[in-house]
Amino acid sequence: MSPSTTPKAKRSRATPDEVKQRKTAIAALLAEGFPVAVVAQKLNVGVSAIYKTVRDDPDLNLRRSTFGMAHHIGRIGRISDALAREPEEFIAWVKANVPEDGTVAEFLVSCALDSYLEETDPGTPTT
Repeated sequence: MSPSTTPKAKRSRATPDEVKQRKTAIAALLAEGFPVAVVAQKLNVGVSAIYKTVRDDPDLNLRRSTFGMAHHIGRIGRISDALAREPEEFIAWVKANVPEDGTVAEFLVSCALDSYLEETDPGTPTT
């Protein structure tokens, strides 16, 4: 067989204990300030596995630059988590009003900007 047609060896799935150990190791390395790429390399996993673990565990978070947005305005949070706590009617309204080529985040920031402009300059037309 040529190298391009050689079947890849299947990677065995991690056991629940291995997943727990990996999560503990990820938490420890991130707490030490290691970048995601270094954590992934040290644990011999893909970068996406680190991001997935962080995304799926609310107790884990990545250290961001102290010059990032969170430093200036507070905790950013997750839009999907915030929306999940809202009534279905509101979620349907958001979905119906997000522009076809836009994102929920862009739409909600636009709503906040409109509110800000109305509050700070009542004569400013909103979009």
